[in-house]
Amino acid sequence: MNEIRRVVLTLSTAACLLATSLALPQAPKKGDNLYKFVRAADSIAVWYNAKVSDWIEGKGIILKHNPDMELMATLKEEFYMAHSVAGEPGEYLIDTDGDSILDTQSEVLWLPFWVVKRNSSISASDKSIIVLFDRMYDMGLQSDDGGPLDTNLVHKLRQYRTDFSLPNRHIAYLFDSYDQIIHLLNEEGKKLPSELCIRITDHLASECRKLFGLVPVVVRIYQGEALLNARMIDKAREHFRFSLQEFPHSVPLRVYDCQLDANPGRREKKLKKLRQDHPNHWMVRDLR
Repeated sequence: MNEIRRVVLTLSTAACLLATSLALPQAPKKGDNLYKFVRAADSIAVWYNAKVSDWIEGKGIILKHNPDMELMATLKEEFYMAHSVAGEPGEYLIDTDGDSILDTQSEVLWLPFWVVKRNSSISASDKSIIVLFDRMYDMGLQSDDGGPLDTNLVHKLRQYRTDFSLPNRHIAYLFDSYDQIIHLLNEEGKKLPSELCIRITDHLASECRKLFGLVPVVVRIYQGEALLNARMIDKAREHFRFSLQEFPHSVPLRVYDCQLDANPGRREKKLKKLRQDHPNHWMVRDLR
């Protein structure tokens, strides 16, 4: 009788352990549904004055957690990040598409653009943001000196951070947040989050194309640079070659196309032509 009771207790204990293991999800990983972990988290904290972005949507944080993981959301309870406590410090898994799937790993915490898009007025007829991008490109990349941007242009871009009346804020956010990541990490001498940078620039190009039927040249350049930072040289070479067909007069595109040309003879001809056409351009002067 005691033996039977011992067997029953053993089976009951095993069943309880199995049920517990099934109820508690494992550490989050790419491809997981974020809300599987939201339901399992048992503690919550709210910081109204904390922020993950200079954009108004990034002010305030809701953090749900248990001993194994942390989950981050906006004050509207829009969850977008999971972090395994047992993982490497600063390894965030982010839902960049707004479909609850953790699709991108990054050492940089980024507020996904879909959070901003939900608060944006979408207008295909208002191309103010495209005009702004082109003016910033002309002044910062296409001009010979590549000088600092006019303060008025910088001010116009930053207005999108808090002014809900401006249309297509989500496109401005993608541009602004990518630019901030690049400059901040370059200043600190830190490695760029290549996977996240590619996701941001691809979303930026996609949103421009869907809304306006075009991708501005500065966005093309950002896309190519993101591929280079990820050491995806073949894809970057093809990207710049394709982009140059659409913007044949872009000096930065011509420079990258020249640098990445695998044919030494053809590369030398492109370099000679660049020096002939744009001898004083800041990127051409640095070419070897």
